[in-house]
Parts: sequence; C-alpha cells; structure tokens
Amino acid sequence: RLVGLYSTCLRSIVHLAALARVTPCEETPTQCRRDNEGSAAALVAALRSANRTDVPVLFTSSREVYGGTDDGSAVTEETELAPISEYGRAKVAAERLLRGSLTRVGVVRLTNLYGRWGDWATRLVPSLVCRAMSGDPLVVVGGETTTLNLLRYVDAARALVKVLTMVEEGVAPDVLNVGSDEVWTVAQVASLVRTLTGSVSTVVEVARPAYVSSRYDVALTRQHEVLGGDVERRTVTEGIREFVEGWPYGERMCEERT
Repeated sequence: RLVGLYSTCLRSIVHLAALARVTPCEETPTQCRRDNEGSAAALVAALRSANRTDVPVLFTSSREVYGGTDDGSAVTEETELAPISEYGRAKVAAERLLRGSLTRVGVVRLTNLYGRWGDWATRLVPSLVCRAMSGDPLVVVGGETTTLNLLRYVDAARALVKVLTMVEEGVAPDVLNVGSDEVWTVAQVASLVRTLTGSVSTVVEVARPAYVSSRYDVALTRQHEVLGGDVERRTVTEGIREFVEGWPYGERMCEERT
C-alpha cells in the first residue's frame, strides 16, 4: 500500500523485514518463509504494480546464507552459499528473488547483532545479561567450540546508511559482509557478561544443534575497502559494557517478558 501511495516520489527502499532468529525459524519454518521470502515477494509485487522496479533496494541478509565453516576458514562474499538452517535458506531465496526481479539491488550480509532489549529472550547478549543479573544459569550453545562475530545494532545501522547511498548512486558492491573484526567464542561472551555484571551465575553448556554452525568467521576485507575502518565504533567489550550499564531499562524489559 505504501509503495502505491508514494510510487512517484520513492527514492529508495531498505528491506529489513524478517524473522531474524535461527532457532525460531527451525520451530516455525512456515512463518520463517512467510516473513523472509514472503516479504521480499510482497515488495517485488508492489514495485511491479507501481511500475517502479527501478527503485534502489538495499536488502539486509545474513551471514547464515554461507552455512557452516567448521574448518576454521573465514567466509568472503564469494564463498558458495550453502545454508544449513531454515533461516539461511529463506534469506538465500529472498536474495535471489529480489535480484531476479528488480534492477538496482544491494545486499548486506550482517553478522550477529546486539544492543537492544526488545527481543532479549532470543538474542545471546541480552539473554545472558538478563540471566546474569537475576542469578540464573547462563545457558550457552557450544561453549568454547562455537565462535561468534558480534556487532552493535547502531554500528550496523550506520553501515547500512552508507551502503544505501552507494546503491542509490549505482556504486555499491553487489554483496557486502558487514561485521566486527573480533571473533569470540560463546563461552568467552558468557564469561565477559559475568565479569561486567559481577554475577555468580553458573555457565551451562548445551549441545550445538545441526542447524547451527560452529564457526561464524567472516572476512571483512571488502567492508574495509568500501566503508573504511570506522564501522565498529566500540570493541565488543566496550559495547557489552555499555549494554550492561543500561540495565535499569533492561530489567523492566526482562521482567515484562519473563
């Protein structure tokens, strides 16, 4: 409806709509496909109806499209797409649909984001902080054998704005991985949260399901070439410390959703 109303003055579109959770996507695959593939299909249909398939579109995809890299190698933008999760497969389908239907599409594949409380129960960092502050066990998947690439939401948003401008100007790369230069294990993140919160919570390691890769290492050479070196304005330690300092607000969110 919005595309139809504003078709004559549309400058560009950022597609953020998604069920961006790996485990919930495994539990509700139909909803996962509807929210990810379906939203892309709806956008394509609206732009076709408005005769505006030329509008620049920036699609936020995920590192999940690459699948597992258990050999320790870092994925690049040229790495073959081999998703092992419903979420990853849905993102691949959405990428291909948009590229095959629209004329000006840029794709950013984001890593693991953190920095907001609203979805704390299904996000690693806020869920660990909530549990640590409550003294509950910190449940981690994979422990020392599972790596993460963590990036703050605000840093990701800044990168998206820059890439969107490039898509509008026709100078954006077809695909860009956006993430952090740091690699952490899940166990290290849990340990950091315990330290920053002063918590005595125990850490409980659970087995990694088949749809979760043990490594999420991402090569960011192209990111540095295209966006420079200031995408990540805080180290992971600094970012999580700031997040913990927002606990008075986070506490209310955790209580409301318990």
